[in-house]
Amino acid sequence: MELNILKSAFMAVFLAVAVLPAAQAEEKIGTIAENGVRHVDALQAEKVISTTPDIIILDVRTPKEFKAGHIKGAINIDYYADDFKEQIALLDEEANYLLHCRTGHRSGKSVPIMIEAGIQNITHLDGGIESWKAAGLPIMIVLASDSSLKIFSKPAPMRKKH
Repeated sequence: MELNILKSAFMAVFLAVAVLPAAQAEEKIGTIAENGVRHVDALQAEKVISTTPDIIILDVRTPKEFKAGHIKGAINIDYYADDFKEQIALLDEEANYLLHCRTGHRSGKSVPIMIEAGIQNITHLDGGIESWKAAGLPIMIVLASDSSLKIFSKPAPMRKKH
């Protein structure tokens, strides 16, 4: 009986010391702003991408900037497009997004637009792709000069029908 109590106590201590802090550490990647948006640096963004298989990497730079180099798997919606708000409104509001631009300015201005569209799971890459490149992380470059080339590197997620 005493052996079972000791085993139970050991397991409780093991879980408290080894397992729970690891799970909590993942939740603490970056800082959470008052609006619920998580802000991360480039290395933290890489970790978010690698630990969140369904994350949608949303690049709000121009198509020319996107073609010059983007994070693998990213989709591109041009912040300067006349229909930017409409394109954001078509996104799946329940999906997880990693949002960025070149330096963080346009993506920062995109956050309230996404929140207004009902999107809640937003992680913002502070410093944009410039911080990503400065950290030595890889980018994809579009080499084709075909003007009919689609900007999206994977289909844009669409809002779920209710």
